[in-house]
Amino acid sequence: MIFKNRLFLFSMSLLFVGFFYYLLFRQPVLGSYYLGVTSWHKEWFSDSLFNWLPSFVHQLSFVLLTWLALDREHKWFALLFWMFVNSIFELGQSFSANDTLFLPKVIEEYLKNGTYSNGDMGAIFVATFVAYLIIKHIEKRESNV
Repeated sequence: MIFKNRLFLFSMSLLFVGFFYYLLFRQPVLGSYYLGVTSWHKEWFSDSLFNWLPSFVHQLSFVLLTWLALDREHKWFALLFWMFVNSIFELGQSFSANDTLFLPKVIEEYLKNGTYSNGDMGAIFVATFVAYLIIKHIEKRESNV
């Protein structure tokens, strides 16, 4: 039970980190503009250095939360499902605004207005591997109890 609570809090903390990164540092930087700290994204965060962070924390936290929601069963489902979903959405952002995608309007608009990034794709795969290592560590530790 302690592991479950700690892992839940860790995963939710990761989501907040990703949310605040988007709010303060990703373009357009509406959050930092509203708060009056528009120079933060220029001074502290280079686009090429940290833009992968939201994709990494989204993937890692969703895998762990899904695994927890499935009563710590079906780790491969949680790992592969979120890797597939996040990869498809990232790859979908490589379509141009003129492409017809035959998807629901909200998804089509998301994909057309997004920007594909190799860094985000890499972050998805690295986060999946990190989630796997965390899950294996927990399973090993619990089997030794």
